[in-house]
Amino acid sequence: MKQILILMLIISAGCNSQQSAGPEHDKTAHDQQNSGMALPLNDGKKWKADEVTKSNVAVLAQIANDSIYQSVDKRRQLSDEIQSRLDTLIGQCSMKGPAHDALHLWLEKILKDVKDLKEGHGEYGVVYSALKRDIENFYSSFE
Repeated sequence: MKQILILMLIISAGCNSQQSAGPEHDKTAHDQQNSGMALPLNDGKKWKADEVTKSNVAVLAQIANDSIYQSVDKRRQLSDEIQSRLDTLIGQCSMKGPAHDALHLWLEKILKDVKDLKEGHGEYGVVYSALKRDIENFYSSFE
């Protein structure tokens, strides 16, 4: 059910992502390198996020920065915790318009990170760092 929700989220965002035709490990490395890129701003200003979204993102950041997840043994637990909070964020989302579309672009990166964690793609430290950086990028693009 969660996978259907994630798929619907990505489709509803109307985002077109380009993927390389190379091997899966090359695509993962490329995605991890580009995951630090910030979203475009709203005419040079940060997008407005509602309070519910901001509080859910704060919890995501708290989970990702918890030192217990530094160990590769916690890969599955981290992905489950982040996925649970993402489900809450998505379920409580009431944003509309272009800010909502920008949020979906941000979410797409986080969902990719969670998928990489769950499926064991890439070195744990690299994937974990990308997840933390991508969550923190929320604050570069939203207020």
